[in-house]
Amino acid sequence: MEKIKKTILQMVTTGTTVTGGTIIIPDLSAVYHFKIGLKQHPQDIGFLDAFSEPIPPEPPVPPGPPTFYLLDSASNQFVDDDGENFVYQ
Repeated sequence: MEKIKKTILQMVTTGTTVTGGTIIIPDLSAVYHFKIGLKQHPQDIGFLDAFSEPIPPEPPVPPGPPTFYLLDSASNQFVDDDGENFVYQ
């Protein structure tokens, strides 16, 4: 954060003293209008970018070749004595 410094000259008016002299007194009814121009000096520090390129999704992996199992007469998978399915190759 930076500090903003601005010098403002005070509005004054003159008055007269009892002896006829002139004095300078602040003008309490003065209204001050001023603008402060701010300039931005952006610094790209790289890793805090607000926007990033969209990443396209990976296509799905196609399924491997189908596996065919040997079926018995009741349309159940045929299993041998080891608990393994017979696979058609």
